[in-house]
Amino acid sequence: NERDFALKPRTSSYVKRGSALKVTVFFLILIVAVGVIAYAALNPPVQKGTKAVDVGSLAPDFSLTDTSSTVFTLSNYKGTSNVLLFFNEGLACAPCLDEMKNLEQLNQQFTTLKVVLASITADERSALSNWARASGIQYGKVLSDQSVQVARSYDMLGYSMHGTAPGHSFVLVNMSGIVVWRQDYYPPSMGPVGNSEILSKVTQALGA
Repeated sequence: NERDFALKPRTSSYVKRGSALKVTVFFLILIVAVGVIAYAALNPPVQKGTKAVDVGSLAPDFSLTDTSSTVFTLSNYKGTSNVLLFFNEGLACAPCLDEMKNLEQLNQQFTTLKVVLASITADERSALSNWARASGIQYGKVLSDQSVQVARSYDMLGYSMHGTAPGHSFVLVNMSGIVVWRQDYYPPSMGPVGNSEILSKVTQALGA
């Protein structure tokens, strides 16, 4: 009996520690679950057909200044050129910068397809100009959309790693001003995308 009595406090201690551990694990699971739900609410997946501007839409017109201080107006290319818009996070995103440099290699193919390339970021123009000069960008236009009004009009916000910046998306506008291809490479599957895939998508969308 004395032996049983001596074991009781120890058993009680084990029970208390076990209960405390269960409570701790429960709260950890609860915190993780809340975090996952919050992330999902703030970063909803892009579903085809729910975007304001998608295939078949009339592309919203806009004017933005490029790195050479020239104003780029989308409607000026209507009837003469197709325009490939690359919305991205810009200077804060290494894959985006790699993408813009990689796309320069498609200049010859784009010229044959009558495609003008314009990359759009929310960075300040002078900073973009310094980067474009250092990176040797010559053919594609690099446009500054600091107010993100153009990105907003194309429904590009909310799917990036940096919150309100545009993510990693392509929009191809044909000579009639109609969107014929859109692809959103949002996290975690953002680029850089292979040039072969981009060229294939553009060629197919133009029926070339």
